Amino acid sequence: MPKQKPSDQVATLRRQQAELMAKLKEAENKAKAEAKDIQRRKNELAGAVALKELDANPSGAFAGGLRDLLHAGLAKAAERALFGLPALLKTPANDMAAATEDEPHAASARPSKAKKSRAG
Repeated sequence: MPKQKPSDQVATLRRQQAELMAKLKEAENKAKAEAKDIQRRKNELAGAVALKELDANPSGAFAGGLRDLLHAGLAKAAERALFGLPALLKTPANDMAAATEDEPHAASARPSKAKKSRAG
């Protein structure tokens, strides 16, 4: 095979680079999809175990904690309805009240602007 001219060699290498970039992107997409499938399966298994315990011992500490997590973590009315939770009323006052009820010490734990300015 005769030696390529430098300009032809550059063109060949750029074409190979583009092919490799396409293969890399495809491999990355497959890896992301695989990781997503694994996470979905883990969520399904953990959820199944949690719901089984909830059904077996509805008045236990785990059930109460799970209900609290669901109440705090589910915002969509349809999702909340699946677990027998009432729909949330969406108002700024309710959002602020819910945040302070869940973490009454959160406001005092945040550094004030005066402390930030002295530290910086």
